Amino acid sequence: MTRWTAALLCVAACLAGARTAAADFASARLDNGVSVGFALLGSGPSDPSAAIGDTALARSNGVSRILWDRETGAYFGYEVEVRRQRASRPFRVTVRPLDPAAEGSVRERMACAGCPPPAPLTVAPVRYPAPQQLGEGDSLTLELLANPTTGERILDVVKVSARPLAPDTMKVAAQRALESWEAVRRANEDVARGGYRSALTGYLRALPVQRNDPVIHNKLGICYQNLGERVSARAAYARALELDGGYAEAWNNRGTLDQMEQRFGRAVESYRKAISLKPGVANFWKNLGSGYLSQGRETQALEAYREAFRLDPNIFERQPVAVDAAGVNAVAHSYLMAKVLAASGQSDGALAYLRRARDAGFRDFAKVERDPDFRALLSDPRYDALRR
Repeated sequence: MTRWTAALLCVAACLAGARTAAADFASARLDNGVSVGFALLGSGPSDPSAAIGDTALARSNGVSRILWDRETGAYFGYEVEVRRQRASRPFRVTVRPLDPAAEGSVRERMACAGCPPPAPLTVAPVRYPAPQQLGEGDSLTLELLANPTTGERILDVVKVSARPLAPDTMKVAAQRALESWEAVRRANEDVARGGYRSALTGYLRALPVQRNDPVIHNKLGICYQNLGERVSARAAYARALELDGGYAEAWNNRGTLDQMEQRFGRAVESYRKAISLKPGVANFWKNLGSGYLSQGRETQALEAYREAFRLDPNIFERQPVAVDAAGVNAVAHSYLMAKVLAASGQSDGALAYLRRARDAGFRDFAKVERDPDFRALLSDPRYDALRR
């Protein structure tokens, strides 16, 4: 597994900053008349086919896409199902994990004298996309593997057409996909630095190639929202969710926009939807807490904040609630934060939030002293100093 992954990542290391693409092409013709082409991307002088074998095995309405390490025999893959539809949206493309029934074909295709026996590798693409509606000649790009140190990727371009796909056609698709990926990579770096205007330009540059990718539309929404262009942000989040209704991050981001616009009921609904899809994300629970607090529902807000803290004890330090923008009462918010931290034995943080509550107008220290969550804090001399 390690050697095979390393072989792929040595190709991925060439991707950053690439201007030309080397690619290994494969194609299959389905029983329904659809051609599906694949381009495994590398760049510079390194050709992926030198280290990686790949094939596309046609089925009735789909393809088993398989890649393997030529040295070790380790392999993995995925399934692509393509169904024809009406003329305006001719293809519905669904990507799934590799069917175990394909293993016999894998062994037959890889068999050679002196080659190691094939062995399945328990690794999956970075992200399977939601089912997509693609037009004639459209393509989508899959991120197959990621280098956790550098963030670089191995990419596979999937193109569909009612006509046979020539190698030159796949070469153009691969080059466009690599340029689009590079634009997104640079835009992601701009976002990390707070450069939302330049990031927006990058995502828009990638959009013609990835117009059916919900991740790109979600990132456009983030940029528009941070630039104060709320109408465009809402349209971008809506498009992301139209493409993938199970995209938890887009639901959460739509909730932050709703809350910013004081649509508190819709914000809570969006946060709850995000949590139903990914219940283990602390930031979603933190946002749900602020949504409840905006509605004056302190009991529910406290429960949500406690769950956020349980999932990530540093969540409130790394991502504080934007009280003014969220419509959250500063006194109530600071008091609840102090309560969560005090109950967890975080005296320093609890006192800091109590001080914020006091500075915002809180004076009911008898309430603090009646609350069992603050019991351990009452003997701290800093509390006496704070309440005077």
